Amino acid sequence: MTARVAPEPGLVVEALEAAGAGALRLGPLSFTLSRGDALAVLDLDGASEGLLLDALAGLVPARGRIRLDGRDLAHLGPGRRLRLGVVRAWGLPVPVRVSVADHLARAARHAARKPTAASPPWLPAELLRRLRLAHLAHRPVWSLALPALRRVELARCLLAAPRLVLWDRPFAGLSAEERAETADLIREVTRRGVMMVLADRDGLSLGACCGLGLVLAGGRPIAQGPVAELADLDLDSRVSAR
Repeated sequence: MTARVAPEPGLVVEALEAAGAGALRLGPLSFTLSRGDALAVLDLDGASEGLLLDALAGLVPARGRIRLDGRDLAHLGPGRRLRLGVVRAWGLPVPVRVSVADHLARAARHAARKPTAASPPWLPAELLRRLRLAHLAHRPVWSLALPALRRVELARCLLAAPRLVLWDRPFAGLSAEERAETADLIREVTRRGVMMVLADRDGLSLGACCGLGLVLAGGRPIAQGPVAELADLDLDSRVSAR
């Protein structure tokens, strides 16, 4: 009988290194994610976590191995990665002049990757309702407050039929209630099998929606593993003190 080979995790990152502006450096670091995993990235220096997201998205040159569902991404640019389901979300999305409904309809029409059986589609009407945007559907995006802008940005990413969402500062500037609602939304997204890498300075909110954690200092990993095991390090207070 032939031995059954276990499937490769959805995302495999090995010995990843990148350089940013000035002396900013990242890595080397390695981690793996399976479908539905969310990885919390907490940077004690508050600088290199965005560089990690950019390296995964192909927005900056990087060394090392990045594989998504068994496919090598290392030599692919951001456009090719987007078509394979790697979607970068921004903590402060650029407000546009069209209405929320038109913005999401355009995102659905121009999605670089089409939904598949493995990643069923999110529909604009569904997201307007689920993300509490229905009452804002006819408002211009530029006129929205920060919490609603964040929800619009998440909706835009989901309409791209992502396999992997890279989200910088999802909790920044939100109230305690809004942070809890955002964590609920993140858990719902991952239940659909989407992988997420979330970078923020709010360790408590990250821990509420992520099962895995990666802690950086000076661009290098100093701790990683299940978030329950990292909680004893009191990382949230160490970040808040900086």
